[in-house]
Amino acid sequence: MEAAAVKILALDLSLTATGWAITPDHFGVERTAGTFRGAERLLEYRHWLRRMLLPGFNQAVIEGYAYGRHNKAHQIGELGGVVRLTLQEEDVPFIEVPPTVLKKYATGRGNAPKPDMRMELYKRSGLDVADDNAVDALWLLAVARELAGDPLFEMPQANREALGKLSGVVA
Repeated sequence: MEAAAVKILALDLSLTATGWAITPDHFGVERTAGTFRGAERLLEYRHWLRRMLLPGFNQAVIEGYAYGRHNKAHQIGELGGVVRLTLQEEDVPFIEVPPTVLKKYATGRGNAPKPDMRMELYKRSGLDVADDNAVDALWLLAVARELAGDPLFEMPQANREALGKLSGVVA
């Protein structure tokens, strides 16, 4: 499949505000499911994701788990499981990008704070995106496009090398 034929959905999963990106001009944050709790939240995310997939994505990229925040590991795990299962059911292959790999690709440092991620996005794209979830989704999109051979940005070789451990890419 040619790189241009790959339609990618990038997701930065969150219990209250999931960042998503399709192109550098088409991205945002989904907050609807954050108004629900428990199984209702999971069902709302599943419905939202299916609506997002209707246009026919053939690749997804999601940020891997970061359990250390806010002590909600079980809820984040449930959400991640619902998203992964929905992608599987819809025959959309996905890759998972560990947070440290995403940060290393974006900034050159695997422990970069959120403001650095935002600043690097601004420097490379001119996009001034205020929401950290959308910033991460755009970086996830950049990772997937880099792996598909259609990079969004020119990145230093050291940053690109961080992607060497990823698998599951449709190219």
